[in-house]
Amino acid sequence: MEGATGHNDEATSFLTALQQKYSDEDYRVLFGNLICQERQRQEKENAPATPEKRRNFMYPPYVVLQNFRINRVEPYEQLSEWCRHLTEIDLSFNQLSKWHEVAPLVRSIPSLESLNLSFNPLKEIRPEDLRTVEWSHGGWSNRQIKRLILNGTEIDWHVVVALLHILIGVEELHLSLNAYSTLTSTLTSPRPAESTFTVRELHIDSNQLVSWQSLMAIGQMFPALQTLFASQNPLRDLGEADDEELVVSFSVLRKLHVNQIEVEGWEALDKLHCIPRLRDLRLLGTKLWDADQPHTVPGSPSKSSILHMTPRQHVIARLPRVDVLNGTSIDSLERMDAERAFLRHFHGHDPAPRRYADLQAKHGLLTPLKEVDLGAPAMVDIMLSGPTFSKRPYRLNIRQSVGQLKKNLQSISGLSPSKYRLFYVDAEMETYQGHEELKYSTRALHSYHMADGDQIIIEPK
Repeated sequence: MEGATGHNDEATSFLTALQQKYSDEDYRVLFGNLICQERQRQEKENAPATPEKRRNFMYPPYVVLQNFRINRVEPYEQLSEWCRHLTEIDLSFNQLSKWHEVAPLVRSIPSLESLNLSFNPLKEIRPEDLRTVEWSHGGWSNRQIKRLILNGTEIDWHVVVALLHILIGVEELHLSLNAYSTLTSTLTSPRPAESTFTVRELHIDSNQLVSWQSLMAIGQMFPALQTLFASQNPLRDLGEADDEELVVSFSVLRKLHVNQIEVEGWEALDKLHCIPRLRDLRLLGTKLWDADQPHTVPGSPSKSSILHMTPRQHVIARLPRVDVLNGTSIDSLERMDAERAFLRHFHGHDPAPRRYADLQAKHGLLTPLKEVDLGAPAMVDIMLSGPTFSKRPYRLNIRQSVGQLKKNLQSISGLSPSKYRLFYVDAEMETYQGHEELKYSTRALHSYHMADGDQIIIEPK
């Protein structure tokens, strides 16, 4: 960390550390142009610049003072004189522990938009400490700070809530690594309409939260919440969450990252369908996910790779509104494959999963595929149609890719692969879904679940 060398072990103040780092000759050479540009802009807007205004631009707008043993901040007047233009301050890994040591920063720097206090010992601050300091200044509040980072501070949740009543413009809040085991709403009603908090993005990874009630409390506190990062928490009771409460708590949530949580079963994931605007989901590293992975032999499709429903397919089929899963977009073909695999997988199950009836109405009745040994090359007997012939019997090797098939059909079609398109017709599903273009040259034919009696059509471009 940057302050660990070259500085003595005595505690210091914010301005002293600022001057110590940013008056360094190496820094002046590296960032001199930026400082000059800031000065020129200020002079152009406020000419002639006073010495006080020039002094504001001795430092860049973004300052990082990690591990400088800072334990106090100068009075308001000094900060206002030297730091009015600062927009981002990173004071992580220092020794700030009292609110009155931090308050001058948020009261005296009108341009400040981002404040990082991560890994400062803020555990002992109490809500009344904030009220005492702010009452002495007439109930002052700050709208400018948009990003507040308090990772690893172990700051009390109720202090965070009190702090947000002062920093009323915060939109991005970081509370990871704070050892929280439970969070409660301070609202008198579970309806979030009475909350005035503006938080849109919350990071609460690597805590000790065990219940989704804590996450729903967050949603009720922050009605504008669109992005929630809650990975590496032992969350385990999603299946018990109330549907209506999920809707109310996360009415505008679009992105949810919950890697390495403890999901009880695939049925519990159905609850996430209650979140009306959820589009982006990350759900990796769960025991459920790992336990359900099929074991395949690299280099060739196996029986399980076709017949076994993958974890990704489970999620896609159960959550139709999610269009980005684990960082990868879901296209229409992948969704259709997942939904059909879901119908086959749960055919005859009693009771059927929530989504089964909807998907059956969409795709029709699909029975499980017959188990075929793909250890040897797998061949199916299909019908092949082209511009000059119709429904010619053709024995197809489904272990090849679409691109390989197009090359192999060149002699039959009389066309180069780039001059024609292929369409697949599932004999069992033709009435419901029509023709499907084989447009991805690297996709394996077996992934379409081709069977005897199906048809491939060659269509010139």
